[in-house]
Amino acid sequence: MLAAATGRWGAGSAAPRWDASLYNVSYRDLTDNNITELLLGASRPGTAAGWHVEAGGLGQYVLRDGHRFQQIASLRLEGTRDMSDDRDVRVGVMISAIDALDGNFEFLAGSRRQLEASWGRPLGGGRVRAGVTMERNDRKDLTTATEFFSYSPTRYALRLAGVWPFGSSWRIEPAVRYYHSRYADPDRRASGLVATREDEQVEVSLRAKRRLSLNWQLLGEYTYVHNVSNLAEFSYAQRVMLIGVTRPF
Repeated sequence: MLAAATGRWGAGSAAPRWDASLYNVSYRDLTDNNITELLLGASRPGTAAGWHVEAGGLGQYVLRDGHRFQQIASLRLEGTRDMSDDRDVRVGVMISAIDALDGNFEFLAGSRRQLEASWGRPLGGGRVRAGVTMERNDRKDLTTATEFFSYSPTRYALRLAGVWPFGSSWRIEPAVRYYHSRYADPDRRASGLVATREDEQVEVSLRAKRRLSLNWQLLGEYTYVHNVSNLAEFSYAQRVMLIGVTRPF
């Protein structure tokens, strides 16, 4: 379940913006993996040297099976520069500090740094955006008397997304993303296995939006994720269906 809201303090495009969301995943059997996440953020737009910039911060508070799990504090800066022919370039950076609230998961504490750049242009009555993302994690990792597990991946991603009108009231938003992850250090297992985890992931999604009235909008989204890892237990396929409604207040 996902519920989200966003708004501004004051009128005009220069007014500070706020965001809030509540996200919950519940499992039928493995309830100790249930996750509830609350996110609160604020940012302020501005201009600098021909760029539209937005700077702000956000906080995430996460429960696992109803118990305190972790909290994340992040700072984010994003800039967009408009170019000729309705094209634009966008760059962003986000730095996050991750604290473990459950001592059993102290190995996840640490930091995360993300850098992204994208380019948008009109195409066929709609718009496409291509981008690249780099993410580096520096976590405490998990060390026991006989084993070591890395939780500090470096990830690179390529993404292509589009938005096109379809008829008078529909909008179609397809997207595809490719991820490559490599962890900082080799895992060392009691079985004798010593290997550095590497994953390749492909995500394909299709979102459709239909305007029901001046304010109400219906949306549906289907996402397929296929992850292949050199450590077999981390390979999986996932299908997610999202149905929701939005309206301005």
